Amino acid sequence: MESTKFPPLIPLAFPPKILLLMRAAFDKKSWIIGLILAGVIAVVYWPVRQFEFLIYDDTVYVSLNPHVQQGLNWASFCWAFQTTDCSNWHPLTWLTHLLDWQLFQADAGKHHLTNLAFHIANSVLLFAVWRRMTGAVWRSAFVAALFALHPLRVESVAWIAERKDVLSTFFFMLTLWFYAGYAKIRPAKFSAPYWLALFCFILGLMSKPMLVTLPFVLLLLDYWPLNRLTFDFPTAKKLLVEKIPFFILTVAGCIVTVWAQKIGGAVTSLQKLPWGARISNAFLAYIHYLRTFFWPKDLAAPYPHPGYSPVWIVASAAVFLVGVSVLAVVVRKKQRWLMPGWFWFLGMMVPVIGLLQVGAQAYADRYTYVSMIGLTAAIAWGVPALLPNWLFRPQLLGIGAGAILLACFMATKQQVEYLRNTETLFTHALAVTKDNALAHNNLGAYLLEHKRYAEAIEHCEEALRIVPTYPDPHATLAYSYGQSGHNKEAVREYPLALKYDPDNANLHNGYGAALAQERRFAEATEEFGAAARHSSLPEAQANWALACVQSGKFAEAVTHYEDAIKLRPNYASAYSGLGTAYMRQNKFEEAIKNFQQSLQLDPSDLATAVKLGDTYLQAGHPQDAAGIFRELARVQPENFQWHYNLGVSLAQGGQNAKALVEVQEALRLNPNSAEAKAAVAQLTGK
Repeated sequence: MESTKFPPLIPLAFPPKILLLMRAAFDKKSWIIGLILAGVIAVVYWPVRQFEFLIYDDTVYVSLNPHVQQGLNWASFCWAFQTTDCSNWHPLTWLTHLLDWQLFQADAGKHHLTNLAFHIANSVLLFAVWRRMTGAVWRSAFVAALFALHPLRVESVAWIAERKDVLSTFFFMLTLWFYAGYAKIRPAKFSAPYWLALFCFILGLMSKPMLVTLPFVLLLLDYWPLNRLTFDFPTAKKLLVEKIPFFILTVAGCIVTVWAQKIGGAVTSLQKLPWGARISNAFLAYIHYLRTFFWPKDLAAPYPHPGYSPVWIVASAAVFLVGVSVLAVVVRKKQRWLMPGWFWFLGMMVPVIGLLQVGAQAYADRYTYVSMIGLTAAIAWGVPALLPNWLFRPQLLGIGAGAILLACFMATKQQVEYLRNTETLFTHALAVTKDNALAHNNLGAYLLEHKRYAEAIEHCEEALRIVPTYPDPHATLAYSYGQSGHNKEAVREYPLALKYDPDNANLHNGYGAALAQERRFAEATEEFGAAARHSSLPEAQANWALACVQSGKFAEAVTHYEDAIKLRPNYASAYSGLGTAYMRQNKFEEAIKNFQQSLQLDPSDLATAVKLGDTYLQAGHPQDAAGIFRELARVQPENFQWHYNLGVSLAQGGQNAKALVEVQEALRLNPNSAEAKAAVAQLTGK
């Protein structure tokens, strides 16, 4: 069989035995299978190139993250290694988001395509790894194809925030690849592939800490299909000793993860979710994952946590799981594939099964991305082994495998569409789950963003009906009320939101704006001050300044407007506000300079143009004022005020004839204007 030739530099980096294994794993047939697999994955996931950022972690990871939006530079590189944002330490994940923003900016579709590229790479690598460990081409291809096309993968691939899933799995696959090479060569001492496997494990942990169970997976693979573990003491001791560096990294990864999640406040307390509820949900979660693996219907994000479940249901789930585990151990000699496949699934789920509850979900499809691989391999090897001889036909097996993969292809294609945007995702979640407060809240936030205020209010109120202590809907309700003109309701809702999140600058800022609408300027000033103290939000400083203007504190307003401009040098409305603060102090030259700067940044701001014209008049520059009002009258020729102001400016400049023309035009536009009539009388001497 023809093999692919490798570049001449490769032998300098890898021992000859590894080269032979690589050539065997990537023969012509394997290349063709890999290319077909990549093509099919691309077809089913290709719509993601037109998908949006989701209001569900995409905002904090990318679309509203100021650090990521710096792009990849030295400062952001250092930040990626120092931050515990999103309650995790995963610097490599952050680096990929930084690079994506550097290359694609806010083009969400291209961020999605990066996830897709990693999923394709993971699927092809999975095929190569199983091909390498077992020598079986078609069964390895089935394992990779079922992994690639199963609907449970959609959440990890079509959700930008789950970059950590596809990235960590990429390094997981490389770890298995190098470890398989090390195990196949059977070296007398640790060799290059061993250290490469260890290095890839480190990179995987730096992408997502769920990989902490990898050393246990390696021991399972030692039993089957690598056939290194025979349970005699010397062999077992040797295999455990060689895993010590991996276990040390696992312990370190667990410590760092618990630390990061506690700092981020992501760990649910035992008061909110006691051990009884956690343990019962853990048993039921395993059953849920098995059910959705074999029958992937009604998949959703998120699944609400049920709390306590009936004892008989939990007991039945526990008996089933223990029974299969015992069976896997009992038949391990005759059916070697069952024990590693089953315990791969059980073991890799432990970090995310809910004993250490992170978030409010009961379970999540994304947690199956790596954990189902062992189960898939057990099926690929177990089904042919259990078939009676009269039914064991390669053609029948091929037809059956093809039917399964075709069904997965169709189901995945449909599931992908649900993640097109926030509305489709959470509308589907509400259709297939009950009492889903998170889905109601996030859908409400999306509707608020799209100015569909009545619908946003409806969903947030439903979220609060389900979980009265849920803080986020209060914030969305407050913003929705404020922006839809229901100011009194907004004033009522903001304190409830701030009760749960007292350091939220946006909430303080919104509350201040609502209070200002009610002319409660002293309280508004206090809220804007709180917003400014809790963040570097330029809007908060500008609103604080506006409240000071409305309260007659013009000198203090100047200070806050200047602070806002320092935070955002191109802040046009802040320059306009600063001009107003100076004008109210009769500092006309300073006011003129700031109004001019505001108009330079935003020439379409007619309100600021009017202020500039008025200030010119008060400062004794009627010709400049006339220039402003003449331009306004040209842009809006039917506006009475512009013609009248232009007439006044011309009159002050001694151009009475021209002034009379403009004032008469103003009077034509508004025949009832007393001021225009008086101006005409004065200019005509009548």
